[in-house]
Amino acid sequence: MTVQLQRMLQRCSGRVPFTASPIPWHVKLQEPISACGQRCFSSKVSIPELASVQKKVTGRFGVEWFIGRRPTEVAAKMVELPKVPFDPKPYKLDFRMYPGVASGLGAEYYFRDGQKHPLSYFHLRGSSSGDVVAVGATDKRAREARTIDNYVKERTRGFAVQLVLEGRGVKAYW
Repeated sequence: MTVQLQRMLQRCSGRVPFTASPIPWHVKLQEPISACGQRCFSSKVSIPELASVQKKVTGRFGVEWFIGRRPTEVAAKMVELPKVPFDPKPYKLDFRMYPGVASGLGAEYYFRDGQKHPLSYFHLRGSSSGDVVAVGATDKRAREARTIDNYVKERTRGFAVQLVLEGRGVKAYW
């Protein structure tokens, strides 16, 4: 290490007061010149010899160097999403109302075997409520199934088709 660097390290560490043997300003301004005649930006001291490295050797960098290692909480690779805690109380049976058209699925859909959450099906016809189907289950996804929703949409909305036949010799078969 150079004499200038040793003096600077001693002053920073508090061993030598700043007033003792100050380095002249013209010595501070002198910069080493490389073989090609330009300024050298590389350090004359190797990194392992630096005081900052010798004081704190952790093998880490960045924020870990200052505050140490911390557990990282990242949900980027969560295979299973957090689940609602299991409640051992009796299940709650809720209902979802559909238009009366949903009764067209029939008993073979609503009362089929092998359901994890069996469905309850009630077709209500009244003057106040109109034609309504009530589908009940203990699971929200079972009573709001896409099959029921798609069936109602198909029966109430219909389909639209647009055929554009243009040019010579166009034939359409259906």
